[in-house]
Amino acid sequence: MPWITSSEVKNNKIASSEKKITELGLQNSAARIFPKDTVLIAITGFGTTRGRSALLKIDATTNQSIVGIQPNPQIINSEFLWYFLQKMYWIVRNLAQGTQQPGLNLDILEKFQIYYPISLLEQQKIASILSRVDATIEATQKTIETIERLKKGLVQQLLTRGIDHNKFKKVKILFNKEIKIPETWKTTIFDLVVKINPESINDQNISESILYIDIGAIHNFKIIKYTSHDFDSRPSRAQRIARKNDVIVSMVRPYLQGFSKINTEYSNLVCSTGFAVIRTKSESDAELIFQHVQSWLFNAYVLSRMEGLAYPAITSVVVSKAPILYPTNHDERVKIASILSGVDAMQAC
Repeated sequence: MPWITSSEVKNNKIASSEKKITELGLQNSAARIFPKDTVLIAITGFGTTRGRSALLKIDATTNQSIVGIQPNPQIINSEFLWYFLQKMYWIVRNLAQGTQQPGLNLDILEKFQIYYPISLLEQQKIASILSRVDATIEATQKTIETIERLKKGLVQQLLTRGIDHNKFKKVKILFNKEIKIPETWKTTIFDLVVKINPESINDQNISESILYIDIGAIHNFKIIKYTSHDFDSRPSRAQRIARKNDVIVSMVRPYLQGFSKINTEYSNLVCSTGFAVIRTKSESDAELIFQHVQSWLFNAYVLSRMEGLAYPAITSVVVSKAPILYPTNHDERVKIASILSGVDAMQAC
């Protein structure tokens, strides 16, 4: 018999369980069997567990950290009640009593007021709409996860094995790790194939308002906001200038995923000194560099060079010495970048 624990109650529908209980165990315990369509509520639990609900899609038993609610089918639809309890999660959760480990109990839940349409048909329609939305979200999430796995595999394959190679050589890279790369490729460092922080405000005669990229302004490898600053109000003239097709990389530990490729053509685009600005010698190589800074090689290198306890960070010099596996053929670099950016476009959709 399925045995549900509070950790499995996640505002979800439960069709299977991690643990089981035997018939003999059931007879010698206080557990009871809850039928399909029972609504479960976790009454204790760590983190966000307390107050979460689930809808049983199977007959099952539960541990003592869960209360089962069996709606009167002539009055209220069980799926509607489950969605209602999700909406009321924080209210239900905050009714808990106790100091060391606050918990809910039967007395609290029995007196909890609910509201619902009198019409069962209306309840069913509402639940059906929300269920279809959930199904769409779940399908979308699975697609996203599939694309993420595809991207991870392609990055590993394309940035180490390339396209259409049959001759390889062994090279040693970070942490003395030995891998095979195409015979025509070379192992090098960023400083030899790109420019790091090629321009700063010191190099320019700027006196008007500028667009500024803050260290926290990047989400999912995209710049989500620009801040307009009057140049004269900024005390530092060491800010880095970034232009179209530059790649900016965060050098601060809490913002390690803060990297993006500049896709705008603002003439005065300035970013925080917490970024390193990477400019390729050829614009067509910008996408390949952007993909490389997302790879395990670059990220492992950066993490290994972090210094500082309160606010771990690296410097631009560290970025300039980052290892890179570099295809010597320009057309191959463009093809690799095109494939990986195409997967990114799929994720964006």
